[in-house]
This record gives sequence, structure tokens and C-alpha cells, in this order.
Amino acid sequence: MAAVNDATKQKIGDIYQYFIALFDCFSLKKGESMLIETEGDVSIVSHSGQNRIQKEIKHHLGKRNLSDRDEDFWNTLDNWCKNKHSTATFEKLIFYTTSGISKNSAFYNWNTVDTDARYRLLKDCGEERRMRESSFRQHYDNIFSANTLTQKELMDILGKIEIWSDQSVISEIDQIFAEASRHIPLENRRLYIEFLLGHIMAKVADPPYKWHVSFDDFEQMVIDATGRFAKSDHVYLPSDTGGEPSPEDCAALQEKVFVKEIERIEYDQVIHSAIDDYWRTHTQVLRSAQSNILFMASLPAYKDDLKRRLDGEKRQASRRMRGQDHCAHIDESQDMYDRATSWPATDFGNVVGNTGYFQNGIIHEIVDEQAFKWSLEEVDEH
Repeated sequence: MAAVNDATKQKIGDIYQYFIALFDCFSLKKGESMLIETEGDVSIVSHSGQNRIQKEIKHHLGKRNLSDRDEDFWNTLDNWCKNKHSTATFEKLIFYTTSGISKNSAFYNWNTVDTDARYRLLKDCGEERRMRESSFRQHYDNIFSANTLTQKELMDILGKIEIWSDQSVISEIDQIFAEASRHIPLENRRLYIEFLLGHIMAKVADPPYKWHVSFDDFEQMVIDATGRFAKSDHVYLPSDTGGEPSPEDCAALQEKVFVKEIERIEYDQVIHSAIDDYWRTHTQVLRSAQSNILFMASLPAYKDDLKRRLDGEKRQASRRMRGQDHCAHIDESQDMYDRATSWPATDFGNVVGNTGYFQNGIIHEIVDEQAFKWSLEEVDEH
């Protein structure tokens, strides 16, 4: 298996954080709100000003244990200390990590020892100076510096910290939501969770452009999602969780047949949106739906229907172009492309909630399979 690059690891970490934020939304109480990347990674706050939880989330692929000088932990603690006034408003500070803790670690039994013991454990971690410790030493010196905070302030912070280790990794995310989604048919549970995740992520698009989800907001989301996915006789189009193709993806997609066919009609200005629709369809939707029998069973007929509609458009356009020159054929081919990619997205089979980008992605797939050509000067292979 090819190594996962740092940029991909960062994206995985971001998506994992959003999943954990969604999970925490299920524990919101009346009058509380979830904040994402506002005061730390995830925070639960109340309208009364009594802030309940601030959580920092660290995800790693593969087996990993926290070391005594672990960058994840010391950087998090350093940030909590630097932001001591904000930190002081929270009842609990949670260091949430997929890493484990070995029995010989300074963090072993952290949650059961008192604040004085925690202070001594951390102090001991930095007593020995080593050759390669620039990052750790900077965090350590900041934390234990009187210029950063008093010892009492540090003790108050240490007393609030809980370490939640050995948490499920992103590939096990379905297990985290098993209880929260048990009222949803098994085949719709992933769609249910992705629907909620998509709505939470979309919150940042609205003023004041912050990820803020109130108890009332989330309750309405759950009601809407339950109405959509509680029945097993139909499925909703899997949610697009955002993102865009990497430069490497774009370079590979530029060589696809569907892009070459757009170039044939000299319509380069739509290539970017075409690549985006194709990538979102295949990466965000079809990958999520592979295990959904109802969805996959409905797709072939839908694809055949789109092919028939494309053929009909082309027959009409070809009749109009009889006897016309090359430039006229190019113009009409571009017009036909615009008409087809502007069709209203229709539900199909047992699938509801279709979107324009998904429908266009399937159209580009048809072209990529060489079953249709945009050029009116070329004959399609049937």
C-alpha cells in the first residue's frame, strides 16, 4: 500500500474531528451549543456562560502510543496555558486521541491521580535535557514559566484535564455512532450520519461564519434526517462531505476521455466544473454507496435513461446542423452541452434527493465510457 502523504493525513484528521464534533452534538443539553474550531477543536458551551467541555482531538493512522514528551500532548497543554483566561471558563479539558498509553508512560493512570501528582509527573518529564528536544523544550519552558501563568493557574488547568486514549480511528467511525443511529435501518445509517455531518459543516457558510450548532439546531437536523432515512424502502443520495480534488487528482482527471471530449468542442471554460462534478460523484458519493444495495440497484437504469436523453438531444441538434460549417457545429455542440448539464436533477429508482453535480457526474461517466460524444460532427458508439 502506498504511504499516505502528510496533506492527506491532515485532511483525514480534519474529517475525523468533524465526526467527533457530530458525535458530541448527540450529548448536547437544552441551552447548550457546540463550537468547532472556535475555542479549540470542539467545545460545548452553555447560554448561561458555564462552559462544560473543551476537547482537543488527535488522530493517527496505525498503532501509536503517547510518549512522555509527545508533541500532541505538550503542544495542547501549552496552548491551554497560553489561553489561560479562556481555559479557565471550562469545567473539563479533554485530550482525545487515538494513541494508546503504555504502562511505563508518565500518562498511565493520569485520570486517577491527583493534581499534585500530575504536576510532578510533568515536571519530571523535562528535568533531563537532551540533544534533540527543541520543540518539547519550548513547550515545557512556556508551561512552567511564571511569565505564562502562576503555579496555581497551572494546577487549576491540570486538575481539569482528562486523557481519552485508544479512541476509535476513522475507519471504525460507524461503531462510534452505533447507539445514536440504532433507530435507523442498517442500510441507511451511514447516509444518516453523513447527512447530519454535511449540515453541520455547512453551518460555517452562514453569518457570522462560525461553526456553531445549538441544541435546537441539532434537534431539528435529527428530526429532518430521521424523516429521510428511517424508512428502508428508499434511500437518499449520500451526502457530499465537501473537499476538492488534489492537484494530483486534477492532473490525472485531465487525461480522462470525458475531458478530451469537451476539448474537442473547444469548451475549455467548463472543464474545471466538469472535473469537479465527476470527482465529487465518484469520490464522495459512489464510494459511500458501494454497500447500499438499493442505491446500486437503481443506478444502471438511471444511467440508461440519461443516455437516452443525451441521444435525443443530439438527434435534434444534428438535424438543425445539416449543411452547416464547422464553427456552427462547435457552437451548437457547446449549446447542447449546456442544455444537458442544466437538466433538473431527477430522483431515480429507490433513490431520492438527487443533485445536479451527481447527475452531471454520471453524464460525464457516460462520455468517459465512450457511449456518447459531445461533438455533433462525430457519430456515437452504441
